Amino acid sequence: MPTGRPRQSFTQRSIAAQWHELHHHYPRSASLLTVAIVLALLADLCIIFQQYRLSHQEAQLTVAAARAEEQRSALDGQRDTDLAQARALLPRRDAIVAKELHLSVDRRQGVMYLMRDRAILREMPVYLGPELAARPDDPAPALKTRRVQRLIDTSGPVGVDSAPPATGAPDATGVEPLAFQLSGGVLLYSLPDTGFSQDTLPPRGVRLDPGDLASMKEALHPGLRVYFY
Repeated sequence: MPTGRPRQSFTQRSIAAQWHELHHHYPRSASLLTVAIVLALLADLCIIFQQYRLSHQEAQLTVAAARAEEQRSALDGQRDTDLAQARALLPRRDAIVAKELHLSVDRRQGVMYLMRDRAILREMPVYLGPELAARPDDPAPALKTRRVQRLIDTSGPVGVDSAPPATGAPDATGVEPLAFQLSGGVLLYSLPDTGFSQDTLPPRGVRLDPGDLASMKEALHPGLRVYFY
């Protein structure tokens, strides 16, 4: 009759009996088998650990590569900005170091300088046309260096599209309006204050006070350099 004691399964009993019998009859083989099993378990643990370490390193390398790409993009953008600023400063440097008589136009300040060998001989406010005026998104100058070509007869049209008309008659101060053609289609001119309108500036026009331009008439000979920066 059943005694009510728990029974072990046949499989558990047979495995334990076989292992006991193997260990009893072949102790060395049983020991080697035990060591082999332990080593196999350790090898599995090492493989798992290596896989985890490699996965972690791969994630770190991915993050480092993304950061390096971001830094490279930032450096490229900074390099382009520096190059643009350097290009914008070149005409200014050329104007400063030029030894011969020349004109330099600061587009951002709206000022023209008559200079010779780093000395400022005259400072004049100017009004620039829309193609010459400085823009915040345009660090490089639209023009670098131009030369005076000729004096334009102000008794008729000045020959530049959208240029304000010039009558050739003196203004209220008795100064005759003048206009000079520069290379690249740039117009250097003066008009009486009563005829000036910001909306009527030539696209590539540089307007000066009649008195300022008249005082430089003799200096504005063909070939005179005009720097824009």
